[in-house]
Amino acid sequence: AIPTMKLTLDHIQVSDLQDTGSYLDKQDPKVVINIGKVFLQTERKKDAGVAAIFDDVLTADITEENYNSGVVFDVEVFNEGSFGGQKHVGRGTAPLKTLIT
Repeated sequence: AIPTMKLTLDHIQVSDLQDTGSYLDKQDPKVVINIGKVFLQTERKKDAGVAAIFDDVLTADITEENYNSGVVFDVEVFNEGSFGGQKHVGRGTAPLKTLIT
C-alpha cells in the first residue's frame, strides 16, 4: 500500500474577494479546492459578500507520492447563485509541500 496522510481543512476563511454581487443579491461565496486529483468544496455561504468563514470540515487522503511530487494546492472561490450559476471571484495556488511541513 502507498503511504497516505489525512489532510483536514476547517475554519476555511476567504477575504478581499472580487465583488460580483449586487444591491439586491449579495455575493454567495463557495470554495473549491483541487489537490492533484483530489477535489473538495464547501457549501455556499449565502449573502456573505467579499469575505466569509465556512463551517465545513473537508478531509482528503494525500499519498506520500503526490506530496513528494510537488502536487499543487489550488483554491478557487466562486459566487454561486441560487440556481447553480457561478462567477469566479478569486484564486490562489501553492505547492502543497510549502503549506504542510
